[in-house]
Amino acid sequence: MATRALIVVHDDFDGREMVTIYKHWDGYPEAPGLGATLAEFLANIRLVNGLPVGDKSGLANGMDCLAAQIVAFLKEEAGDVYLQATGTRDMGEEYIYHVLPPAEGDPEARPRLFVWNVWEKELFRLHHDPAAEEGIAKEKVALDQAPEALQRMYVPA
Repeated sequence: MATRALIVVHDDFDGREMVTIYKHWDGYPEAPGLGATLAEFLANIRLVNGLPVGDKSGLANGMDCLAAQIVAFLKEEAGDVYLQATGTRDMGEEYIYHVLPPAEGDPEARPRLFVWNVWEKELFRLHHDPAAEEGIAKEKVALDQAPEALQRMYVPA
């Protein structure tokens, strides 16, 4: 049976949903699943505003550029990865991954990755950590400590 997941890429400015990607297989956070794969991919990306002349490897020119890179990275053949309308939910997903811009003041300008466990109603921050088990660090995040864009989605009004 498939472990379905959604990936939501949020914009640079107000955190609104910019792109939603549906992943049919292997959506779980642990390696070799989608969470570990995304965390490792994002660990090698730095967000910039304007590209330099020359080598552009490891750079994304804003969140819209990063969203296109994520799709290109995940899409290997027909099936499995699909673009959906923003706000899409209830596709049988067990996990919803959120890719957000770097935290304000982050000198490395790395995108942040969070995962919402739909069944358990829990939020985790994921990041690549070669020293951690399976190469991924998974830290539970209290909703009142989550980025504002995620609080708007998951904290009851």
